[in-house]
Amino acid sequence: MRITSIHMVASRSMREPLVWPGGTRLSASGLLVEIHTDEGIVGVGEAPGPAWPTIRTNIEAEQKFLIGQDPLAPSGSYTAWSSSRTGVKIRIDADMMWSVPAAIKWIRGLEHFDLQYVEQPLPDFDCRELARETKPYDDVRV
Repeated sequence: MRITSIHMVASRSMREPLVWPGGTRLSASGLLVEIHTDEGIVGVGEAPGPAWPTIRTNIEAEQKFLIGQDPLAPSGSYTAWSSSRTGVKIRIDADMMWSVPAAIKWIRGLEHFDLQYVEQPLPDFDCRELARETKPYDDVRV
């Protein structure tokens, strides 16, 4: 399998507003990237955020090196880089979207990844209530 083309489309609109404790988002800028192969397989990815014009420029610059490559074969530089990266600490940010039961479920479920911490798992509007509800889970690093 070989990469035959790469297409990019800038996007802003969202089908439905994203509502979370911090507000409501009606749009989100980003870049959708499609990688087409000679076997008819299309991989789709995204580059979210306001820096998408820079990302598009980088992808356009790399395109000439990617066309004709096997997308599933690790490149030499990636293999060297990834094998040198051990002991990386993982952090996650739930953007205040979890309830206490959901936060405990997810954090416990992810324990085998040895998370460094979980940022903002719960809405922070009532700190006394949060302290009371989370007291039984003092061993969870938040």
